[in-house]
Order: sequence, then C-alpha cells, then structure tokens
Amino acid sequence: ENVEVDESITIIGNATSNTTLNITSGRGFQISSDDVSISNITVKGCGSTATHNAFQISGDDVIVENVVGTTCAKGISVSGSGVWVANSSFINNYDNGVEIWEGSSSTTAVTLYNNNVSSNGGNGISITEDDTIIKLNIIKDNAGDGISVNAAADVVIDGNTISDNSNDGIETFNSSPGITIKNNVITDSSSNGIKVSSSNSNNGVLENNTISGSGAMGIFINHSDNYYLGNNSISSSGSKDVRFNKATIGNSGKGNNFST
Repeated sequence: ENVEVDESITIIGNATSNTTLNITSGRGFQISSDDVSISNITVKGCGSTATHNAFQISGDDVIVENVVGTTCAKGISVSGSGVWVANSSFINNYDNGVEIWEGSSSTTAVTLYNNNVSSNGGNGISITEDDTIIKLNIIKDNAGDGISVNAAADVVIDGNTISDNSNDGIETFNSSPGITIKNNVITDSSSNGIKVSSSNSNNGVLENNTISGSGAMGIFINHSDNYYLGNNSISSSGSKDVRFNKATIGNSGKGNNFST
C-alpha cells in the first residue's frame, strides 16, 4: 500500500518494530504538504525501480524521526526545504540510502542528524542541494561513496563516522564550493578518504578529521583552490596521505599529522 500525504498532519507509529508498511510496488510515504511530522514507522519492500523510495519528501519543514527505510530504491529522497531527518535508519536499499536534492522551494537547510545509513547499493548519502547539514551519522558499507556532494555549495559535514565504503569516504565534484568537512572519523575507504574534484569546488575547510586505511589517498584535492587543512590525522593510506593534483593554488594547513 502507498500513502500520499497532502495536508499538514502528524503521523506516529507504534515503534518501528511494530508499525510496518509493506510495499510491493511504488513509493511508501509520498509527502507533498508542508509541516508534516512522521515517526516510529518502518517502510520496506518497494523494490529496485527508480523513484520507488521508502520516503519521498517534497513538502517544506517536514520532520522525519525514528523511521526505517529498507529494501526500496532509496531509503529517503528529500527535495523540500527545511526538512529534518533524525534518529532513523536507511539500510539495504538498492540505490542511495539518502538523496537530498534541490526542489522548487529550497530556501532553508535540510539537516540529516544521527542516522544510520548503511549497506546501500549506491552512495550512502547523495547531496545536490546547497547548505545541507550532515551531522553525527553512521555511514558505512555502501557500494558507492559514503557521502557524495554534487554541485552543492556550502555543505557542512560534521562529526560523522564513515567506514568501509566502496569508493570514497566523502567526494565533492561539479562545482561544490565552500564545503566544511570537520570532526569526522573516516576509515577503510576503498579509494580516498576525502576527494575534492573539479576546478570550481573552491574555498573549503577540512579540519579535525581522523582518516585511516584509505585505499589510495587520505585527502585528494584535484584542481580546486583555497583549501584550509587544520589538525587532521591521516594514516595507513594506500598511496599518499595528502595529494594536491593539477593546478591548485592558495591552499594552507596547520597542525596536521601524516604518518603513512
């Protein structure tokens, strides 16, 4: 069964273990209204068809708390403004665990706080929306990047535990300037711990991150300028702890520890 929510309402289940929406096809909850709150519900079984997501949020100022999205195309897809997603699990989905993208009314930051985003078939979290805040999440065992930032400015990635992802721990590309990546623990990425790509992903801050066991580089800044690296600890990289590649200028650093 699919549920469409087109008016402001509060939906509270009786715990994720007791309230389950089993979907055979299509989306689970499609929330198009503003000021909706949904909590304590599991959605599963939507299948792998694109857009058949457990939670599809296009309304503004929606609160999603303590839900589970699993065995769907994506665990949750957000295009609304000011959406809060917290204390939830998006696991074992066929594509990205979480997708945050620019909708028609994107004016207030989307926040993803204290969630488990694990074992998904694409990226753990995919971001194409400016000003997104990703804080205190566990992001592990995903088939793509732990976090992918694509053409999104001023994103904040703070205090996450990112491990065992099959590409990069965090990757930014296609003009994603002004990113702040701080206080994260990034371990055992198959490729790079943090990778910054494209000539227009400038003016970023990488601070107080602990990065270890990267298959290639701990930090790889490729063709972007004016990055500050402060108090990062990088070890056990497969190739180099830090690499600046191509024409990159204006970078600085202080208090970093490199031990590969």
